[in-house]
Amino acid sequence: MKRFSRSAPSKRLKRKIFVAAEGEVTEREYVQILRDMGCDELHFVQPRRCKSSPGHVLLRMQEALKKDPLLLKEDGAWLLVDRDTWEESHMKRLFTWEKQDPRHHVVISNPCIELWLLLHFEDGAGATNAEICQARLKKVLPDYEDKHLSACSLTKEMIRSAAARAERLCKGKSWKDPGFTSFHRFIQALDIFSSSGRG
Repeated sequence: MKRFSRSAPSKRLKRKIFVAAEGEVTEREYVQILRDMGCDELHFVQPRRCKSSPGHVLLRMQEALKKDPLLLKEDGAWLLVDRDTWEESHMKRLFTWEKQDPRHHVVISNPCIELWLLLHFEDGAGATNAEICQARLKKVLPDYEDKHLSACSLTKEMIRSAAARAERLCKGKSWKDPGFTSFHRFIQALDIFSSSGRG
């Protein structure tokens, strides 16, 4: 009798980008907007209610990567966190993880994600605390209610402009400085926003 051997599962050919964030609403909906624009390589790691510290964000990512590890050199794992009032030691844990693999990345917005959203509309000068960021954001994005984002709120051009503004705003600054966000690094890593693209 002829024996049949089960062949090993073939490696996937398309890259995956995993995203874990503090927020249960804004970041998830922002990632969905990016997916709707064509960033179908994005996979959002679902947050857990009342567990939004940087350490919990890292733990969720680690758990997700155990189930679905990074296989391709083009894969990536991105942590999106706010500076808020977290102790510096919380952030250093993330940087230690980032150094373990060139596909690990940490994005910090200081003070909050609203600074990054604000940059879709203006240069963000002087937006150094959460109250200022939120007040100015509501003027330009009145449908930003309860941290929800409308799918039609943003365009590709607005996102490209935000990335350029963030790069200018944060030149010479560090994550410890209010009015800082490295979110543009995440955007620049996505195929549909990269200058060369990967198809």
